[in-house]
Amino acid sequence: MAYGRSRDSDDEGGLDSWLERIRESDALVVYEQDDEYEVFKTVLQYFDSHGLTYALPQIEYPGGNVMPSTSKAIENAKKVLLILSQNSNNAKFSLETFLALEKCVKHDQLCLTILTLRGFERTNIAHIPMLQNATIVELDYNRQEICLEAVVKHIKEQDVTLKSVIPAGNFATGLAWSHFTGYLKIILPDIPRLIRESKTYRENPGRFVEKFFILVPRSGRAFPLTEDTRISKEDEELLLKKTVNGAPRRYSPVVYRISADNGQHHFCCAEIPSAFDTIGKVFEEILEHITPQQRANEVERFYYKLQEILNYQLNDRLGDTVEVILYDDETKDDSATASHQLLKRFSRTGATSDLPPTPKLEKKNIKNDVCLLYAECDSKYAFNVRVALQSKGKRVAKVELPDQSLHETEQRVASSAWVVLFMSTNAMSMSKSECMPLWMANLLSVSLEDNELRVIPVLIDANPSAIPDFIRWVTYISVEEDGYQDRILDIINGKAISMKALSPVGNVAYGLAWAFFMNYLKHALTDLRNRSEAKLKQISADPRKCLATLFEFIPMSGKTINKLDEIETSKYGIENFGSVGPIELMVSGVLRKFDVNMYGIYKKTYSKEPREYVKYFMGEFAAPLRTLRSMHELFAGLNNQQLAEQIKQFREEMDYILSQVTTDENHLRYVSENCKHLLYDDTKENLIDVLLKEIDRMERAQKVVIKLGTNTRARNAMREQ
Repeated sequence: MAYGRSRDSDDEGGLDSWLERIRESDALVVYEQDDEYEVFKTVLQYFDSHGLTYALPQIEYPGGNVMPSTSKAIENAKKVLLILSQNSNNAKFSLETFLALEKCVKHDQLCLTILTLRGFERTNIAHIPMLQNATIVELDYNRQEICLEAVVKHIKEQDVTLKSVIPAGNFATGLAWSHFTGYLKIILPDIPRLIRESKTYRENPGRFVEKFFILVPRSGRAFPLTEDTRISKEDEELLLKKTVNGAPRRYSPVVYRISADNGQHHFCCAEIPSAFDTIGKVFEEILEHITPQQRANEVERFYYKLQEILNYQLNDRLGDTVEVILYDDETKDDSATASHQLLKRFSRTGATSDLPPTPKLEKKNIKNDVCLLYAECDSKYAFNVRVALQSKGKRVAKVELPDQSLHETEQRVASSAWVVLFMSTNAMSMSKSECMPLWMANLLSVSLEDNELRVIPVLIDANPSAIPDFIRWVTYISVEEDGYQDRILDIINGKAISMKALSPVGNVAYGLAWAFFMNYLKHALTDLRNRSEAKLKQISADPRKCLATLFEFIPMSGKTINKLDEIETSKYGIENFGSVGPIELMVSGVLRKFDVNMYGIYKKTYSKEPREYVKYFMGEFAAPLRTLRSMHELFAGLNNQQLAEQIKQFREEMDYILSQVTTDENHLRYVSENCKHLLYDDTKENLIDVLLKEIDRMERAQKVVIKLGTNTRARNAMREQ
């Protein structure tokens, strides 16, 4: 994209002076070169007359080139104004847009404003998550001053955070991943078998669809499906038993009967995702000022992200077992009902053809599975990857810079389904004439034109911060990782990632934390003290050796194990005593069970004497870790550094939620006293040692509270600590 000429376009003062001018300005203004006359005459003259200062990015800063120039300009700008017209093209302005959006996510600031000139319809703006939520002003030339006044107001508006309009920018992304890893990934492989083995299926041949239906109402409201007069719940439940994170879990997909107008009955397993409880309750209780449109945007993001995960080729075995239905439940016709949406799907094949098509990898002129783009200095790594991929039957093209011609490089990149971009310190320092930064920009533009992301950065000796901002949110791979070639193979075996569902990962911990509390913790903690006392009595354990606290373990690596009793040290081991009185509750019309396990830490001895238990505890690995780990290992764009940041952020969010939530219900009066999130470095510390140290600290704190007697203020101070 071309830029306007800076009024201070000389290079005197160098890079520091140029960046300082940007930082001091109210906004950075980016527009198409062909619009320069109209922008200066209409927009910038108005800014000058109304005291708004602005900067225009130069073609290059001293010693640099267009790629770092754009990145550094937006990174240092307070606000970004993107001006679009008929001369604009999505592929041309996408780079600037994504840079601005990434800055929004990284700093939790809504910094992007879009101004559209004559002839550019709002509908032409790329349908990319968050872009539609930028401040968009259409320049009506009959009301020109009012429109420009609105632009100035938005630019000068201070402290506009993403949490005030969209929770952390990626609320729905975290919820979709959480629902997939915590439920769908577990039950979907068994759904066809469970249905075929059911009594309802045998007694109603041809009328029980062998699919799991996920209803996504645009209102974001979760409600019992039986509120629909055409839907009733069958007595039979499909029971699936699994061990997850060392604890036995029971999953009971509900069987529903749907009555058609002709008197026939159809049967299926369906749900409105529990994540909708989180969307609705957080928006109502925490973000009361959220608008219906913003809420609907989150619902749509949830839908597209869930589709993306389910349609990924590595999950193809799940694709035929599930169908996600997005519908408007606030219209006044029959289509607003769940029964109408389900009846549309009941046919011999179990689904109609009016659903959004599944994205396919096959594209016109795709000749190669992957193109390797690398500098000559990194050729040995490219060679090793090429050999590994070809041994698996992959068609591999290669581009070695700077030897390859520009035209030939374009052809090879365009005709490949994926591009592996090798990045080393030497490659990143190549001169502008050698094109490496230019090709990075081009790859993203091509991806956006095709509405797909298909770039895999491979770091050789470069720090993750060396990855240009505009692709930093893509999952990268390091050659130092064990099996990095297999990871590349896994990614290119999957389908290309639709940009419609993709946005910079940012802070998904916010959504995961609220979902974990709303959908699990607040139920699992119900009457925890009495339940734990009953369990201790059952196993004849000393109640003085157990705190009425549920420990949620958070290892910094994000890695969890299935059985806590596999953990040991030279001195101690762990024994599992089983469930602590599972809680059964109706949630959105479905009976759900919430269960935690009791464990004992015993001293290791060589004698045959009964085990000596030093402590008892209730604990488990926090379920959202599996979500974050899946996002890291698959295609969500969560790299190593972001994984660590999100794990820390999740713990902080959980501590905040638990400290704030108080209700009139006894079991939730002081939630923070019944639950402890324990963050530790599992590469250096053993969980048993960490847990014993924390229990000792908590017991000493409790003794202090007891000594304080009726001193309420002191007790509250201790509780806050």
